[in-house]
Amino acid sequence: MSLLNALIDLAKQEFGESISDPVSLKGDGSDRKIYRFRQGSESWVGVTNPHHDENYAFIVLSQHLAQRGIPVPHILSTDLSNGCYLLEDLGDVSLADCLTSWNASHPPDTEAILQAYHKVLYWLPRFQIEGHQGLDYSFCLNHVELAEAVFRWDMNYFREFFWEIFAHRYPRKDSILRDLEGLIQRVCQVERNAFVSCDFQSRNIMWKAKTPYFIDYQSGCQGAIHYDFASLLYASRSGLNDTLREQLIKTYLYELRPWIKLSHEEFIEDFYHFVLARRLRSLGTYGFLPTQKGKLYFLDAIPNTIREIDQLLREHAPLSQWQALQGLFAEWKEEKDLCDIVTLYQTAKTVWKG
Repeated sequence: MSLLNALIDLAKQEFGESISDPVSLKGDGSDRKIYRFRQGSESWVGVTNPHHDENYAFIVLSQHLAQRGIPVPHILSTDLSNGCYLLEDLGDVSLADCLTSWNASHPPDTEAILQAYHKVLYWLPRFQIEGHQGLDYSFCLNHVELAEAVFRWDMNYFREFFWEIFAHRYPRKDSILRDLEGLIQRVCQVERNAFVSCDFQSRNIMWKAKTPYFIDYQSGCQGAIHYDFASLLYASRSGLNDTLREQLIKTYLYELRPWIKLSHEEFIEDFYHFVLARRLRSLGTYGFLPTQKGKLYFLDAIPNTIREIDQLLREHAPLSQWQALQGLFAEWKEEKDLCDIVTLYQTAKTVWKG
């Protein structure tokens, strides 16, 4: 039986024969397929995924987070042996979609952006700290802890799928490799006392009735609070400028206080290293998905991410020690082949064999 047929059977068992045919919804970078079923004015979402361990992790984490009052999709029914399950329908609008329609330099939109993020940041410490409490991490999908092996894999991911493919003319000098190794060691010094979704960004926050709902946490594990917050503020579709980010750092530290009290200075000293590590990994993702999965639209994020990393390295004092990386990105932001979308598409299509 195909995964889709198994999903249709599951939906009919749950809601009866009168449901509509499934309508395919836009997916993401994974192998999941997402569909919507309707019955009159009601609707539900069905998911198929051949990776059974990923499905199991999502179901277990959803139930765990829901029990703690975290806004996540309600699980309606599962057939994990056939790789499918049914969820509450959270609609089609994500926070990223809202941010795309707002302009951070326009005062009314600026207020809308801040209000939306304040709602998310009310929940983020609860997601991280209460989500961590009582969670058995033994079932985690890829790793139990966001520790050295994970960050080393991330840096290799950046090197293999971005550097070697799109910037291969730039040799990997010993000084740059030392900076990457130093960055790995630096982020691993920070206490890991939270649940980390590993992809906490605006695309993975559904926006229903002006309320955030969190999705795509199936790869979550134990880690430092800084990681998900860095992912949120510096995602490619964050809709934020540095002024807004600074305000949101203060908001986050305020919301975090019932569990962890950190001064602004203490937090910042660690935070920007996680931002840098996360953005380097993102370049790996923007190279991997087009060249290995044929999802060429991810290439659009590369030029701006390069400029953003260059700015991070130049403007934030905690990152000043990474001089070799600073020099590399100063060159890359001027490199035509890395800033021209047409050239990036040509390179990716040459590598993609699908």
